[in-house]
Amino acid sequence: MWDSVTEGGDPDCSWANYPFTRGNFTVTNTNVFTKYVPYAQAYTYGYNNSYDGKTTLEPADDAATQAWGGGWRMPTMEEWKALCDNTTSTWVTSYKGKSVSGFLFQRKNDDSKELFLPAAGSYLGSGLVFSGSRSYYWSSSLYSSSPNCAYEMYFESGNVNPQATNGRCNGCTVRPVR
Repeated sequence: MWDSVTEGGDPDCSWANYPFTRGNFTVTNTNVFTKYVPYAQAYTYGYNNSYDGKTTLEPADDAATQAWGGGWRMPTMEEWKALCDNTTSTWVTSYKGKSVSGFLFQRKNDDSKELFLPAAGSYLGSGLVFSGSRSYYWSSSLYSSSPNCAYEMYFESGNVNPQATNGRCNGCTVRPVR
């Protein structure tokens, strides 16, 4: 799954290629964003405080599927965990000649297979925070103990957590996979 998108690393570290999703948030470049959860429902349990019992987003609610089309989706929390379990991760401040901080994940026993995830920060409230020092990558796995949250891959220098959670109203980065 990861190799089909990232074999040999990601040649372009541009922040614009790692879009954020936030309910009702749009940008003017070529990226298309869809509703993940509206900010007004950030601390409720869904429409009219109801909970549907789902543990994974459906394609209609998956930001990667909606932005990049069929075949693309956000990884599950289990897939983020498998990435961490099967790779070595190193915090870097430069990748392929570009001055950008993030984590480089290299497959154990074959470091030619790699995935670079920039520390893109996140959108909280009305602006970008932690750019260059932290990152939050959405998963499609919902946090059943609090349905207004979803699992994410969180990292900062020295710390990687593939099972962190975040409020679904916040603007985390989307890394599509097939």
